[in-house]
Amino acid sequence: LLTRRMQLDADGLPRARALADRADLLETLQDQPLGALDARLSAIDIAPEWSAQIALARSLAKRLDQSARMATALSGLVDRATRRKEDAPLASELLMQLGDILENDAKDLEGAAEAYGRVETLGARTVDAWRALGRVAAQRGDRIEEIRVLRRLVAAGVDTSSLGRPEDDIPESAKTDALYRIAEVELRSEETLESGLDTLVDAVARDSDHPRTARTTATASALFPDHEGLRALWERAARSSGDPSLLLAYLTHRVGRESAAIDEVREAVELATQLGQDDGAERLLVRGAEIAKASIDGLSGSLWIPTALAERRRAVGDLPGAMRWTQAAIEASDAAGDAAKTEGLLRDLAALAGSPGGDPQLAASTYARLMEAEPKDRSLWGPTADAYAAIGDREGYEALVRRTLDGLIEPGDRNQLRMELAGRLMSRYAAQEDAISVLREVLDEEPDHLAASELLADVFEKAGREEELADLLRLQLDRARDRSDAAAVSALSLRTGGLLARTRREDAMDAYRAGLDWAAEDAGLLRALYGLYGKNDDARDRATLGERLLAVEDGKA
Repeated sequence: LLTRRMQLDADGLPRARALADRADLLETLQDQPLGALDARLSAIDIAPEWSAQIALARSLAKRLDQSARMATALSGLVDRATRRKEDAPLASELLMQLGDILENDAKDLEGAAEAYGRVETLGARTVDAWRALGRVAAQRGDRIEEIRVLRRLVAAGVDTSSLGRPEDDIPESAKTDALYRIAEVELRSEETLESGLDTLVDAVARDSDHPRTARTTATASALFPDHEGLRALWERAARSSGDPSLLLAYLTHRVGRESAAIDEVREAVELATQLGQDDGAERLLVRGAEIAKASIDGLSGSLWIPTALAERRRAVGDLPGAMRWTQAAIEASDAAGDAAKTEGLLRDLAALAGSPGGDPQLAASTYARLMEAEPKDRSLWGPTADAYAAIGDREGYEALVRRTLDGLIEPGDRNQLRMELAGRLMSRYAAQEDAISVLREVLDEEPDHLAASELLADVFEKAGREEELADLLRLQLDRARDRSDAAAVSALSLRTGGLLARTRREDAMDAYRAGLDWAAEDAGLLRALYGLYGKNDDARDRATLGERLLAVEDGKA
């Protein structure tokens, strides 16, 4: 039936429609896409103005990898249309279609440029041709051609009388866009750099597209990083854009230059942190450290930089990095003469170095410095001892304690430190004799130091040094009586009696009785003395003692 229709309608649009119908049938019902393409190409050959059919043919040709054939068919139609001047609009339309197919389907940029160039020559769709020519020139890297057509676009916006139809008038937005594009092209080359900057300034004056200006100047600054005019325009645009990421891009570029200032580093770090770009912020800080070191004041004038880097390294578990930057901060703080800041940083460093995976040697030396600066700070004594124990440096620890003792004025402070030393000597180093010497030093300076006497008595008792223990207890009892310390007399009497009871029962009983003279109701003394009575002792004394013990215990109950 369709074949019969084509025979009957041998000429004109009816035949083209019949061919289109046949193409639909072949493509959708008979699965003959090549035959369908033949029919569609025949249809547009008859009716070249049928744009919808051209679009269908183009789509099918692309699917069949027949775009070159489609382009050839359109080229033939163009040749026919250009023979008559009145067919210029049709020829221009076909050439634009041909250029689009060559550009996007066949990837033939040279052929596309030729097709769009013929449209420009015909003068019917000049503006569309310039836009297409500019686009293709950019893809081909043809800077000269791109600038030419973009400038034609801008110029056409001023005087379009020579362009043909009124609909070719260019709106202001298009003119401004063309200026921006011209600037983008010119700013790629040193030869046209200054011209490009002038063009961009002109574009900004027409329409202040700050984000676009910032991106354009950023690209150009990558090629010409030392151009002051570019830098100034980039900064203005970035700050006016309201986009922190664009401002960060500018500041990051600036920080990388030799002329960068610390204030720019600080602003860049704050922006990067605000945007969640932690890695970028850290790179900026490292660069900031380099800039600060090269300045007159050095890092001491920018102490916040190494401090921030140390905090960031610590936050991610990088102990070596945290220690390294904390040490840098300490050096800077020392140079600045900020003692309070230095002390805080030293404490941070000591804690880092003393933690698992840290640096025990560094921890010990850092604590030593802290102790020498603040000998009265008892919170340092234990960690310092731990640090020296971690590296097995007993001599170093004892030497530090001795130096620290020289700096302590109050006997209470000195003896507390000695007690710390004695405890460490016994628990860490099993140096009992040395610990005894230290405890004797405590008692020499402070005879009534109860903790020292009790610890020393424990040492003597465990070592079986009963004579020394007895002498110590006797001395302490005398001291307790001299100061009328009933509680101490009671405790010491009980311990003395316990020592003597092993071999000298009578002396032990005398010791308990002497204690009861000071603490008559001490249940411990009463019970100990009662327990030593034997069958040969005075029964009445024992009974009386028992009654006293019961009275005391009942009273407590």
